[in-house]
Formats: sequence, structure tokens, C-alpha cells
Amino acid sequence: MTAGRDYASALSIIAKTLEEEGHVIITPFVIQAGDDFSGRKAEKSKYIFERDMALIQGCDVAVGEISQPSHGVGYELAELVRAQKSILCLRHDSLQGRMMSALIEGNSGLKVLHYNDEQLAEIVNEFMSELKENKEGSVMKEREL
Repeated sequence: MTAGRDYASALSIIAKTLEEEGHVIITPFVIQAGDDFSGRKAEKSKYIFERDMALIQGCDVAVGEISQPSHGVGYELAELVRAQKSILCLRHDSLQGRMMSALIEGNSGLKVLHYNDEQLAEIVNEFMSELKENKEGSVMKEREL
């Protein structure tokens, strides 16, 4: 994460919430602080790109914290939309009323919600429950036909 970690505390809450419900976090390295990307070599960038594109293809759902603007996160969101993944973008309540990228805000392929730390687990659980209900409803409709 080169754009900053100002809202990184939310990542642990999101991961814990998902894991408690039996979901697998395929990007635990994002939650961990530490990577110093100064002086990053092109080979490392290529590895990160290829790894992240493979992770996007392999995931079912993406839950992302988008409060800190990031070129990389924006690129990943575009790839997730293109791959028709279910996507929840979370933006901190303190940023309500502040400008957000129109490419994020206006994209119907993304669900963008504002959160505070106290509400975060509930918001994530509600999103995942909605996905499960929609998936079960779709399966049921197909069986009824």
C-alpha cells in the first residue's frame, strides 16, 4: 500500500468480521503494516501486478477500504468490475460530503458505503448476507424454471 495507511485500522476489523463468518482472506499481506516500497525494483512491481490480477480472478467477493485515494486500488476496482465480481467499497464517515472520484461514485458495479469503526462489522455482515440471499434466490429461480 503506497498511498498511505491512514485508515488501515479498518482492515483488521473487516478481516476479522469476514473470517468469523468463515470467509477466506486472500490478501492478508494488505492488513500487515511494514512493506517499505521505496526503492522498489521493476521485478517487484511486475510480481505485485501479476499476483494481484490472479487474486482478482480467483476471488468471489471484494471488500475494500477506499478512504485513501490510490491509483492501484482504482485499477483493481476497475478489474473487479470488469470480472463482474461483487464489490463493497468502504469509505470513512469523516469523509462524507467530501469529493470522491466520479469513476467510483458513479459506477453501478460498486456498492459504496460510509462507515465508522463501531458500524463496520455490521455493514460488512449485512453486505455478505445480501449476497448470500441474492445468490440463493437466483439458484431457486433457476430451479423453478
